[in-house]
Order: sequence, then C-alpha cells, then structure tokens
Amino acid sequence: MTVDEMILDLQTRLSDPDDQLISPTIKLEALNDAQSRAINMLSRGSLGELSKINTVAAANPYAISSLSDAYGSGDSITMIKYAASDVYFTPVTLKRIKGLQPTLLAPTATAPYYYIWNSKLYMLQGAGAVAYHIFYISAPTSLASGVSCTLAPSLHEIIVTLAEGICWGIGDKPISAEVAFEAAYNSIDEINEGV
Repeated sequence: MTVDEMILDLQTRLSDPDDQLISPTIKLEALNDAQSRAINMLSRGSLGELSKINTVAAANPYAISSLSDAYGSGDSITMIKYAASDVYFTPVTLKRIKGLQPTLLAPTATAPYYYIWNSKLYMLQGAGAVAYHIFYISAPTSLASGVSCTLAPSLHEIIVTLAEGICWGIGDKPISAEVAFEAAYNSIDEINEGV
C-alpha cells in the first residue's frame, strides 16, 4: 500500500475526504507516528523487511551508533554470529555478568556471549579477534506522499488503524480513538502470539 492509499483510507475512516477536520500534514505525521508505534510494539521476528546484517571486524566493544540505519539503540540488535561459522552468540544481561558471574559459564569460541551497555555491544568469546555478523532492525523509510511503506503489507492495516486512533484523539473523539487503538493492539497481539 502506498502512503497516498493510506491517507485515502484514513480520510474514509475519519469521514474527512476534503481534509476539513484533520489536515493532510497531520494525517501524514499520524501515519509516521503509527509506524513507529507499531515497530516498537511488534515482535522483532515480524519485522523481516527491516532486518539487516552488518559484518564488522574484531571491534570490541562495538558502538551501536556505527549501525547508522539501526532503529533505536540496543533493542534493534536481534542476533550476532561469527562471520566464518554458524556459531551464534547468546545474549546476557550486564546484571548477570556483574552479579551472577559464578553461575555464568566462561565464554568459549563455541559458546560466546554478548551484552549491551551504554550503547555499546560487548562480545565475550574465547576466540581471538574475528569478524562478526550483527543482525539488526533498521529504521523504516519515513512515510511521505508517493512512497510505499517498507513494512510487510500485512502491517499496513495496523499502521492506518493506529493513525486513525491518533487522529481521533487530535479531533477530541476519545471513544473513537479508543476503539481504533484497541483494534490495532488486538491485531498486534495476534501477530506477536504467532511469532
């Protein structure tokens, strides 16, 4: 669905074909806000269109800001593996490393760990300096007239429904906003349960 089609759908839902209640600019802002909300609420497994891989040389720690198109910060990282093999890193929390170190097995080349702290990615592994594949969620294309939404077509309806809720809220129609948000949240829950 193109953004123009999303705006037309939004105009129909709001009974605002002439943009008298909500301006086209506000509708577009609502669609972009809705896209961000959907990405934040959806399981990372349902955002395949935004998945990317970056291969990095032995950088440890690795600044997440180096992934210039990553969506958000550390929560955009979905997995890490050695570039030369199928060995994946296990994510651990800093709390576990600092507080429960005795229960955490020492990292090895075949059982490596990673954690994120202060916007940096730390790889704990027994191997020397090696290259890594970092899998992450990239930022979506900003929605604008003439552009297609980069998310899966199955998510377009959710984005429009969330934008509808936002617009109803702006238009001081809280009951209509609540109904739209509830419908979108139910759809998101269904997707997340299936992933």
